[in-house]
Amino acid sequence: MPHLLVKSRQGHYRDQIESQNIINNAKCGIVIEPENSIELADAVIHLQSLNNKSLNELGKNSFDYYQNNLSLEIGVKSFANIFDDVIHIKGKA
Repeated sequence: MPHLLVKSRQGHYRDQIESQNIINNAKCGIVIEPENSIELADAVIHLQSLNNKSLNELGKNSFDYYQNNLSLEIGVKSFANIFDDVIHIKGKA
């Protein structure tokens, strides 16, 4: 079963934004302010209060987002497209 995410906005700014966007777009977890124990406690309490259907939905959302956006297959296709574009551009030169 996929994991639920509670993510602090800590670390490099670009990584923070990317992680936050992934979690929000995937609807798979909660983003909290770094070093905010009250926000962390509230997030844990919120997740504990969810019924099994909602918890499973969060887990499914994270799994689906990974499969559709971050999997090895998607990464390979992305690189293949980049290489095809480069070859196409070089062919025109």
